[in-house]
Amino acid sequence: MDIYDNSKTDAGLPHLTSLRYLEFLILTRTAITDDGLAALGQMKSLIKLDVEINARVTIDGVDQLKSRQPDCSIRCWELKPKTSGGCPRHDDNELRETQMNHVADIAAIVS
Repeated sequence: MDIYDNSKTDAGLPHLTSLRYLEFLILTRTAITDDGLAALGQMKSLIKLDVEINARVTIDGVDQLKSRQPDCSIRCWELKPKTSGGCPRHDDNELRETQMNHVADIAAIVS
């Protein structure tokens, strides 16, 4: 599932936990924060999460989710950095290519 909308907030994420078979989630340019990301820690089916271009999610929030979801592959780009470090920046072409790969992955699973 790809959520790409700046109006999407933390309030909607707990509803995703009812999707027992959701394995792939992409959050791009949303208004989701670390608190909302924490709700995804309950999703045992989630195996891949991409958090892209989100100024309200921090590296610390991603690290906390990783500790609750050790089997989930979590990738992030252009997040709000913590005191030191941060997510790498990627150009738009690379980001589009990554998104197209995700679409192909999901299409292969669905078909």
